[in-house]
Amino acid sequence: MSKKSKEKSAATLIGTQKFLSVEEIKDGLLFLKDGSVHKILKAESLNFYLRSEEEQAVIIGGFQEVLNTLNFPIQILLQSRKIDLGKYLETIRKNIDDEEDPLIKANTEDYLGFLQKMIVSSSVMDKNFYIIVSYYPAVINKSVLDKLFGSSKKVTGDQALIDSLESLAQRCSSIVMSLRNIEVECRELQTKEIVELFYQTYNQDVARLEMTYGETDQY
Repeated sequence: MSKKSKEKSAATLIGTQKFLSVEEIKDGLLFLKDGSVHKILKAESLNFYLRSEEEQAVIIGGFQEVLNTLNFPIQILLQSRKIDLGKYLETIRKNIDDEEDPLIKANTEDYLGFLQKMIVSSSVMDKNFYIIVSYYPAVINKSVLDKLFGSSKKVTGDQALIDSLESLAQRCSSIVMSLRNIEVECRELQTKEIVELFYQTYNQDVARLEMTYGETDQY
């Protein structure tokens, strides 16, 4: 990517940030300007359609039970991104040129031809599933307290943050264990991964180009 393109993408990112409600991303936590704190879990995909009808019914029933037992709100995000297979195809071509076994070479050429036809007929998409777990610290409204008791106090500061993080950790642990019962594994995104998720969401064209050229350190 040229220097001019990088400067343009950086300017675009700065412009986008003005419209985001994000206050800070730190230690795997997402802080919003309204005082809420969030964690993002990435759920591994499940080969649902390869399961028998009985297994599918068990998975659906288990997921319904997970949702019904939640006593706090969650958000489920599905992100589809077009995969650039250019480098992968180039690697296959190089392997074909270096291969000396005629049979392996012929099979690899067939595989390359299959991939090329598939790319022409349809886009190759990568789907990722995320669960956003949130916690909104209790804030006592000043005007209400003034009317009731003639004084005011906000539940803020270090203790409020500690309480928020503990509650958020408990919620995430509950979801991870519940989904594990239906064979869906989850893990918490770290700071860099959260930044990349936002960057890819709001700068899809730039993110795709950076994947193509292997430059993933620019957000």
